[in-house]
Amino acid sequence: MEQNLTNFQECSHLEIEDHYSNSTDTLNELLTMQKNIQEGVYGYDFEKIRETLGSLKSFCDMNYHADQDEWREFFNALGGVHSHGAAIWKPWKSKHKEAQEKKFTDLTPEELKELQMEVVDRWHFLFNVTLAVGLDAKTLFNYYVAKNKHNIERQQRPGGY
Repeated sequence: MEQNLTNFQECSHLEIEDHYSNSTDTLNELLTMQKNIQEGVYGYDFEKIRETLGSLKSFCDMNYHADQDEWREFFNALGGVHSHGAAIWKPWKSKHKEAQEKKFTDLTPEELKELQMEVVDRWHFLFNVTLAVGLDAKTLFNYYVAKNKHNIERQQRPGGY
């Protein structure tokens, strides 16, 4: 019997279209897509989630743990899903040293795409928390710019940060 070795979670096979070039507000569109899937598919209600700090914490806890799972998938993909996999972070694996010495440019196009898709998976859970605390694209952008400016200024202070 032939064993199917394809991981159903792998995304390197997905066809990617250029939606970015036709977008006028990419961040808002991403947040809207995330809100739509959370409400329409999973039944979450962000207004209800924000009713109590306990419900907000529970939702954030779930997203934190989901994000941690995505980190593990990211590190597995970092080793190359079809070559070294988890050996990149598991020192007890026989191919650990070989995986550590592998160059980023040695990843196949499929492995690189899979690695990048794991970063995208992490964004889903960060967007969930973003929506849960009531941040919209405009506020997120403006807060980010202000915080980035503040971080640069802190680093330039006499004596450092």
